Amino acid sequence: YLIAEEHFRGGISEVYIDKIYVFYYNVSNNLRTRKYYKTRRDNLEPEHIGTEHFFYDSQNRLIRTSKRLNLFGEHMAVKTYVYDKEGLLTEKRDTGLDHRKLYFYNKKGEKIREESCFRNARKPRAVERWLYDKEGRIIENEYSSVITLS
Repeated sequence: YLIAEEHFRGGISEVYIDKIYVFYYNVSNNLRTRKYYKTRRDNLEPEHIGTEHFFYDSQNRLIRTSKRLNLFGEHMAVKTYVYDKEGLLTEKRDTGLDHRKLYFYNKKGEKIREESCFRNARKPRAVERWLYDKEGRIIENEYSSVITLS
């Protein structure tokens, strides 16, 4: 069933576009489907341009998304989420951007490092680190990026 609708306006080149996102939730209040629509100045009838589906495991953790979008050409992407035994997100893979993110935690379950890699790369292209105080508040955040040209 339809719960919420988000609406905003944006401009691309000379063409004025309205984008409309429509969200559908299940009885567990998990987002199940997001539909994408667009309108143009010359055609105000909403046109369906894509759908994104969300899949959850038995603990209601997001494990996969699948998006098909046709705004300026066909685009399809699948994101996969991997969790450890404690339920912490350890890896996120994105076929649309051809990269993955690895997440590392301390013993308290606080995220201390995130590495962004191209899918089959051995070394990360970006690393982000967090430091916490004794109360678990972030006191320092560091981001470094490595760009390699081939």
